Amino acid sequence: RVEFSDRSTWLSFLILPLVFTAIVGFATGGFYRAPEDPRMAVALVDLDGTALAEDFTAALETSQVVRPVAYAETEALAALDADEAAAIVTLPAGFADGLLAGESVEVTLRTATGDNRSLAVSQAVQSASAQVSRAMLAAQFSVEEAEALRPFADDAERKAYFEEGLNLAQESSAAPPVEVQAAQAPEAGEPQLTGFAV
Repeated sequence: RVEFSDRSTWLSFLILPLVFTAIVGFATGGFYRAPEDPRMAVALVDLDGTALAEDFTAALETSQVVRPVAYAETEALAALDADEAAAIVTLPAGFADGLLAGESVEVTLRTATGDNRSLAVSQAVQSASAQVSRAMLAAQFSVEEAEALRPFADDAERKAYFEEGLNLAQESSAAPPVEVQAAQAPEAGEPQLTGFAV
C-alpha cells in the first residue's frame, strides 16, 4: 500500500512498460499487418460483361503471378504508364458469343516496351484462356454426346444441358486432380563418402 500510494510508482510500474511495449511492437512490425498481395497487378478491361468474361477473370485470379484489377478502357493506359499495372488485358465485346459459336477469340495483351514481366503475364493470360476454353469444349462435347443418344426436345433444353455441363466442367477445372509443383534443389556440396571405399 505504501509503495503504490505514490502516483509516480504507477507510472513507472504500469504505464511506462505498456508505452514502451507498444513503441517496440510498432517499430519491429510485431503487431498484425494485413499481408500484401505479392502478385503483379494487371489492368483488366472487360468490354463483354458476360458470365464467360467473369469466368476468365476468376481463372486469372487463381494465378500465382498476376492479380487482375478492373479498369475502364480510358483509365487502363494511364495505369500502365504510371506502372500501377504490369500490363493491360482486354476482353473484347463478343467474347462469350465467339466462344459459344466455336470461334477463335483474341484476348488483347498490352505491355510497356522493354518490360521483362511481359512473358510471365502472357503465360498467365494463356493459362486463364485455356482454362475457360477447356470448360467450353467439355460442355460442347457433352451436348453432342447427349444429343447423339437422345435428341433434345427444343433449344431451351439443349441450352440448359450445355449450361449444366459448363458449370460441372468449371468446377472440375477449379480443383484439378493433379498439380505440378516445381522446386529447385539446394546447391550441392562436396560429396561425402561413407562406409568402405575401394
